[in-house]
Amino acid sequence: MTDGHKVVQQKKAEALHLHRWFCKVLLTHRYGRKHAKPSTYCFNLIRLQERCAWSDIVYIGDNPVKDFVNLNLLGATTVRVLTGMHRNVRAKKGFDAGHRIPNLSHLTKLLSL
Repeated sequence: MTDGHKVVQQKKAEALHLHRWFCKVLLTHRYGRKHAKPSTYCFNLIRLQERCAWSDIVYIGDNPVKDFVNLNLLGATTVRVLTGMHRNVRAKKGFDAGHRIPNLSHLTKLLSL
């Protein structure tokens, strides 16, 4: 799931070969800018397609301003990766992820808990 201009994000997804790793890559702006994060609209599309509960969803992101707040409220597992331009951002109360990891190499250990 990615926000931003849909053409730019599509090119980024292609350049990163994300379809090798993911069955579906959702560009929120394809559904209207109103459905960009923190909206859960696109997450709910996934939940319905996969026929799963919110508690079955794991979302990994980096931006505590918008990535986690609504997913936390719905019971999804949220993981903040502390890299990139948002690594030092202080999250407002209730906006940070449930888990924080220094980089993606720590994800496997976290998910095996």
